[in-house]
Amino acid sequence: MPEKLAQGRVSIGCGNGRSLRMGAVVLLASLCLLPAGNSKEREPKTKSIRGHVTDRKKSVSGAKVFIKNLKRNTTTVVLTDETGIYSIYGLELEPDYEVHAEHKGLASETRTVSKFLKRYDNVVNLELLSADSVKDQRRRGSTTEENVELTTSDGIRLQATWHPAGQPQEEKKAAAVLLIHDVGEESQVWQGFVESSLFRRNYAILSLELRSHGSSRMEVSASDENARLFQPDVEAALNWLKGRDDVDTSRIAVLGSGLGGSLAFWASGKYELVRSAVVLSGRLGSAEQLKSGVSNFQPHSILYLDGNSGAEGLTVLQQFEKWTGFPVRIQQFQSSDSRGAHLLLDSPEAAKAVLDWLENNL
Repeated sequence: MPEKLAQGRVSIGCGNGRSLRMGAVVLLASLCLLPAGNSKEREPKTKSIRGHVTDRKKSVSGAKVFIKNLKRNTTTVVLTDETGIYSIYGLELEPDYEVHAEHKGLASETRTVSKFLKRYDNVVNLELLSADSVKDQRRRGSTTEENVELTTSDGIRLQATWHPAGQPQEEKKAAAVLLIHDVGEESQVWQGFVESSLFRRNYAILSLELRSHGSSRMEVSASDENARLFQPDVEAALNWLKGRDDVDTSRIAVLGSGLGGSLAFWASGKYELVRSAVVLSGRLGSAEQLKSGVSNFQPHSILYLDGNSGAEGLTVLQQFEKWTGFPVRIQQFQSSDSRGAHLLLDSPEAAKAVLDWLENNL
């Protein structure tokens, strides 16, 4: 298997005559990678993968990060810089990639960047563990993860991943969190946050695969413009949770990203079953479409988060806040360019904000 070794500091061209050192690239990758305007000809032809490598206590400098192209069966190796950051650019769009890190006898779990995730900039943070710890995580995961099938009111079969609460308390049912990904993504986008945060807080977790995404395949046009298409998917997931003997149905939260965030907002206003919600980079257009026509629509107890989306993004957060009953909170993380579910992996502060909100409101 060929390996190409690259040092952590390189110069990257932005296609406009400028070049950036590695530290600047980490912060400004989106400026180079996102298309200008709406012209499809200007869309990037490649993708990037970047992230932070730690050993639970500190950042790890000089760690090897292996990026495997599963289509070509080739591996590229990059080194983390003095702050534990790694990045690789110019990757093909279509293949799936596997990413893991190694350093002085420690290794991380292998993470996958799926070709179905239509993102040009992918954040994959990695935690180095001992070989025994990695085996324990894999063994624990195999006993607490179950693939389930849901059927919607319009007859569509959906796939979802169920994580029962890891340590159910005697004679008590667990609080549950329903995860809804963005359009063009799949449920795998939540994997890092589930393993590092939600599961450790002993929540039961249902990660939904929306129709036309991931394993829930069907021939439909999936976009924000037809957001109502996914309403039966959310309803089916909530009904499934409602029927669980091990779920406290008075403590169900919905966490959504992008279009999934708009669906979480809608579910909060429509279903009494939803006690609280978290919306990551929600979209006003799809939210307005979803809430129109719903009688007695009363969204409440929602945390709205976004990355560094500027004044326009702040306006979106403020409008969601106006629509939402108490308790409600908005927060924009200027330190991170990531958005949606990726914000939770890129910003420890954002992940903590979500966990604190659930702890206090669920």
